[in-house]
Amino acid sequence: MTPQEGESWLADIDYYMLCDLFAGVVARTSFAAEKSAKWRQSKKEYARQCGYTMVGYLLKDGAGMSDADCKRLLETIEREIHSSPNRARHAMNNVLIGIGVYKPSLTKLAIETAKRIGTVEVDHGETGVLIGHQDGAGLRAGQRGRDAAGVLGQRHLAGQFVVDPVG
Repeated sequence: MTPQEGESWLADIDYYMLCDLFAGVVARTSFAAEKSAKWRQSKKEYARQCGYTMVGYLLKDGAGMSDADCKRLLETIEREIHSSPNRARHAMNNVLIGIGVYKPSLTKLAIETAKRIGTVEVDHGETGVLIGHQDGAGLRAGQRGRDAAGVLGQRHLAGQFVVDPVG
């Protein structure tokens, strides 16, 4: 895949799950960081979702996301999450969790950021999923903080995704 093909393929995406899969493909390219940064700034829902989802892949794969980069992302997420498009909010929340999980040195900052962000709503349509933080335990738990199960309590309710503030 070339950077131009990535742009072209992204322009054709009109389904959130396809966006997540596509992000995993682009995250393996030599231009992943460049595209992720560009797409995170987009006003278009799926481009923004893709850019943030790619961050999750880069964090998981240990692909050179510095603590300084992650701190800037936390600041951006805190500032922009509530005004971002629906699926982008979901991806941004996942990055917040991913930073807390894969960057143990930033776990405390990620938890503090989540507290300041407060409740985040994402409309999942008719899936009936509600997911909320449970006192930040998942960001604090597990080897390298990888046991994120505690950070997201899952309940089925009303077709919305709600992230309650931790702590």
